[in-house]
Amino acid sequence: MKNYNTIIEELDTKISNVQTEIDKVNTSALKVQKVNIKKLYESYVNNILDMQTTSFATLNGTQVLVWDDRFSKFWKTPNILSIDEVHNKIKELNPSKDNEHYQRLISNSGSFISYMDFENYYLKGNSENSFTLTLYAWDKLKYIEYFNYRYKSTDDNSCGLINAISNDIYRDIKAGQNNISFKSYHTDISVGDEDANYQYQIYSFTLSRLKEYNYSDDYNNKVIDFDKKINDLDMYSRQLSVYSSFMKTMLDLHNDIDVSNFPDTSDLSDNLNELRRQKRVNFRSKIYNEIDDKVIDNINFVNERNDGYKYGEMKHIRRFYTTKSIAVNNVFRVQVLKRLESKVKLRIFINKEFYNKEGVLTKYSSNSSTRVYTPMYIEKNVDIRLYIDFIQKYLDAVSKYGLLNEDDKEILDKINFNKSNLYTTQANNVDNWKWQFTKIVTDSYDTSQLTLIEW
Repeated sequence: MKNYNTIIEELDTKISNVQTEIDKVNTSALKVQKVNIKKLYESYVNNILDMQTTSFATLNGTQVLVWDDRFSKFWKTPNILSIDEVHNKIKELNPSKDNEHYQRLISNSGSFISYMDFENYYLKGNSENSFTLTLYAWDKLKYIEYFNYRYKSTDDNSCGLINAISNDIYRDIKAGQNNISFKSYHTDISVGDEDANYQYQIYSFTLSRLKEYNYSDDYNNKVIDFDKKINDLDMYSRQLSVYSSFMKTMLDLHNDIDVSNFPDTSDLSDNLNELRRQKRVNFRSKIYNEIDDKVIDNINFVNERNDGYKYGEMKHIRRFYTTKSIAVNNVFRVQVLKRLESKVKLRIFINKEFYNKEGVLTKYSSNSSTRVYTPMYIEKNVDIRLYIDFIQKYLDAVSKYGLLNEDDKEILDKINFNKSNLYTTQANNVDNWKWQFTKIVTDSYDTSQLTLIEW
């Protein structure tokens, strides 16, 4: 006869060894990935700084802000609280120091995309995601004008105004500012019969505030100020020249610096899956060949707050499918009577609800205090797999959660444990099987008033 415990222990050792090898490969790949993520992050920081230096000269001293939709924030947010108009308005509102909106405003003003933001994004497997960078030629005076228009003239000095300033800090910084958005895709750039070559490329760019139709700004004389339009187009042209050069540099860096993490563990994983399959097979064989009698005790299904019990999960453990569509509830014990070729003959025990009227069991009563749960059993031939499924479900739960300590009254009181809450009414077809009382019931109660139909 097979020694299943020895076989399973040997498989556990092999599984552990293979998992260790997989972990080594993954750890090595993760180290390389982190090095490359840091390299790409530093490239962003340095190239944004270089671009801003170039733009300062090319765009007449304009400050350029870079909005990254991967993080929903600017690479470097202007410190708006250092602007007099904003500072004075906040001082006027005088928010309390513990106001969460005020604290968030302080946190976001002058904030930047940190290395941990960047690393966490790519460690989550986003190395091939498309993304959009929007570059704003930020006009501080335009921002102040918009801020004064929106907030300074209002008489609402309540905390609601602080909430609005905090919640809309990024929207206000962007409002009315000229910008160009560049959408980048990670896509196959191969041609014809070439092997697939996935790289980042600029999929599209969008010029904001540049209209297809331009009308006169002078509503009295109906005259178009072409000098202004030329200046606007010239500004966009210079912006596009600076920004596009920056974007091409950044995408070249993306394509040169591999921040993905796809370690080749396929052979090891295949081996691991096969060992786990063998363990499952032997574990199920152990259940079938070695377990002759199993009592289903209550599992330690205490909720996350440690103040209640998950009755539904325990009811699920005690639900035994004797066929694919017929379930027996309240099963608390299973005995193996005979192992057949494709079936197993079982004695299945359940708890059944009755009422005790001075030692006589009845089906109905108006007095709930006389309710009792009595053990009954039936003998059934069941598909071997269904029997194993039921026992394995219970053993897996015991292994994961442990058993409920029903001797500790303090714990039971804390979680308001009540065994009656575990009871589930049987389906009619199951209820009408020829269930039998155990000897302890017939010795303790008069069951003569109960018939099969009443059950």
